[in-house]
Amino acid sequence: MVLGIETATRGCSVALVSSGRSATLFEEAGRTHSERLLPMIEALLTDQGMALTDLDGIAFGAGPGSFVGIRIGASVAHALALAAGVDTVPVSSLAALAVAQDQPLVAVAVDARMEQVYWGCYRRVGADRVKLIGDEVVVGPGEVSLPDPGDNEIWFGVGSGWSLYSDRMGARLQGRVSTWEGEGLPHAREVARLGLQILESGGATDQIGLPSYVRQRVAALPGEKL
Repeated sequence: MVLGIETATRGCSVALVSSGRSATLFEEAGRTHSERLLPMIEALLTDQGMALTDLDGIAFGAGPGSFVGIRIGASVAHALALAAGVDTVPVSSLAALAVAQDQPLVAVAVDARMEQVYWGCYRRVGADRVKLIGDEVVVGPGEVSLPDPGDNEIWFGVGSGWSLYSDRMGARLQGRVSTWEGEGLPHAREVARLGLQILESGGATDQIGLPSYVRQRVAALPGEKL
């Protein structure tokens, strides 16, 4: 059983997932992740009749997303994993958002503030698996790009960046994205599922999993435009 934690956006969620079972809690907690996360985990474990020592691993949404939110999730995951004697598994929050879509090709755009988006392109390779094509990057809406087109490949867009910048991104991508969903948020359920895959494949280590900020700065300097 894997505990999943996702706090990289305004959504705060936790989940328990095994090969044949799942249970979740989700809240749009805004800036109260630090107050809500541990009580949510405790409530979920209690509801499922489980203890930390019953876990096989703890997966956390490693970003990109809110710097503060990512650090909260990573810190709690590492502390609980130490107490439980299990590994932590960092999982891309963009991949978690992509795998939740029932689409073969997914272009994820999450608002990164400062007129930028966190951008990642994913191809579905199984019922609960996606493959990143290229890199996760932070770019302006007019700088996003998709992989070289194959025959009749049409992409689906998801993430808060689409609700903010769909006109600019759509013009840039020249009709290669057919539809988009701007309200989607990464969820701990998918974080836990992807983390479980990593554990089952032997991909996890006993090293501390690190967040993936993608961008190292959260504000422009005076007089600077990013």
